[in-house]
Formats: sequence, structure tokens, C-alpha cells
Amino acid sequence: MPPSRQDYLAVVAAGVVFGTSFPAIKLTVGDEGAVDPLLLTFLRLVLAATSAVAFLVVRRRATLSVFRNKRVWLLGALNAIGFDLQHVGEVYTTASKTALLVDVNVVFIALLMVAIYHERIRARRALGILLGLVGVAVLTTRVDPSFLRQGEFRGDVLVLLAGIVWAGFVVEFKATLDRGGDYLTLSAAVLATTAVFSAAALPWADLSRPVSGLGWIGIVWLGLVTTFPPIAAWARSIRVMSPTVAAIILLLEIAVASALSIAFLGEPFGLFFVLGGILVLAGIAAASVSEKRTTGGDAAGPRLDP
Repeated sequence: MPPSRQDYLAVVAAGVVFGTSFPAIKLTVGDEGAVDPLLLTFLRLVLAATSAVAFLVVRRRATLSVFRNKRVWLLGALNAIGFDLQHVGEVYTTASKTALLVDVNVVFIALLMVAIYHERIRARRALGILLGLVGVAVLTTRVDPSFLRQGEFRGDVLVLLAGIVWAGFVVEFKATLDRGGDYLTLSAAVLATTAVFSAAALPWADLSRPVSGLGWIGIVWLGLVTTFPPIAAWARSIRVMSPTVAAIILLLEIAVASALSIAFLGEPFGLFFVLGGILVLAGIAAASVSEKRTTGGDAAGPRLDP
């Protein structure tokens, strides 16, 4: 079944909502919110999983059998690692740069498709990977070796690693979805297992810090608004849409995150941010177009069997 207009609109809506999460995280883990980033992951995922399960119960689509699928637990582990890396990383780096570095995962999805599924490296894909990596280097170092010793570089590396982890998550999620099952049930189950795995990092969290009112608002927004609803919308669409096509549409979240961060957080809009961002977006676009052509225009993308 080819993707419908509703599928494209669902990804657009997911991109807008996802885009608000980056500045919301920055406020929540910053001095204003004062929430430990590892605690944020746990509380955010508990809220998201609870709301997701409640939604399934109301819709009479809840089932415990999904938890017998080992892939659901693998997806939960990957998701928990990705959230922890992003939340900790945003303590040190900006929300707008985080959006760019996380979305470079499209380039790594292309690499994973080559490494795991032995797809050919075409010229356009190779160019996309090169442009993306150069853009990441410009964003993280600002072409200044001394910048590698600063705190912001540490944050850049962490959020970049989050993007790499989520590249594996996307490939595995699509493979699991293609094997059959309800996309809403899978989304909720993955959030539930993510919440379980996120508790493993709590011993390293600073639980002594009092959470401010703004911090609790951030936790609620991130947990109830920016997690399950956009993930469910994205999962609904990639049933019939190539994940890389969806990833191109999700680039909208970079624009939303950057606009909100510059307008409300006062983040700089410097030359190296613009240059690195252009290179990253060009690399993502080139790799994604190559991926779409490799799949032969199949709307649902390749079937990823183990």
C-alpha cells in the first residue's frame, strides 16, 4: 500500500512536536529546570510509557504477548541509551546543535544498510556520508583544535553518539514492524521497555537536587507530549513509507528546534553553525535520496529480515 496524504502529514506533525523537545530538554536540564539528565530520562519514559499503555487499554489494543518478542527489549535498550546520551549531552551543548547532530543519523542509517544488509555504496550515498561527516566536524570543532578541550565538544560527542544509537534503533524498529503486528502496540511496548532500562542509570543520577517548577513542567511536556504521540505517528507512517523518506520530512524538527532555541534561549547563530548545518543537511539529503533510489522506489522500503 503506498503512503497516503495522512501518512505524510503524520510525519510532518511528528517533526514539529519532536522539534520542541530539544529546547525543552535544554531548559529542563539547565540551571532553570535543575533536573538531573539521567533522572529526566527515567521520569520522561515512565510518563510516556504510562500514557501509551493507558491509550491502548482505552482502545482495547493492549496485549502482554508483545513483551515475549526479544526485539522489543533490544529496542528498549537502544532507546534508553539514546535518551540518556542526548539528555546528558544537552547539559553541555546547545539545543539547536543537538537537533542537527541527532538528525545526522540518516547518514549512519545508510552506513548500517551497507554493513548489515550489504547494500552497494553508490556515489551519491558516499558523497552524502562525506558531507555529513565534514559538517559534523565543523559543528563540533568550529575548525579550532583547542575547542576539543572545551565542555561543549563533550556535549556534541554525546548527542552525536545518541544519533548513531538511534540509527540502529530505526533500522531495528523497521525490521520488527515489517515482521507484522500493531504499530501502536509496538510503540507502547518499546517505551515500556525503555523505561525499564532507563532505571539502570539512576544510581549515577544526582537525586539530591530539588527540581524547580519549570523542571516539572519540562518533564510533563517531554513525557506526555513529545514522546509517545510523535513516535506513534512516525511508526504509523513507516509501515508504508521508506524510513529514509520519513527522515527527510523529519528534518523539519531542526528548523523548529533552531527557531525556538534562537528566539527563546538566545542561542547564537554563528558562521560555523550555518556552515556545518548546511553540510550536514546536504549530506543527509544526498544519502537519503540514494537510499530511496536503492530501494527501487518501494514505498515501504526494503524488508529487513534477520
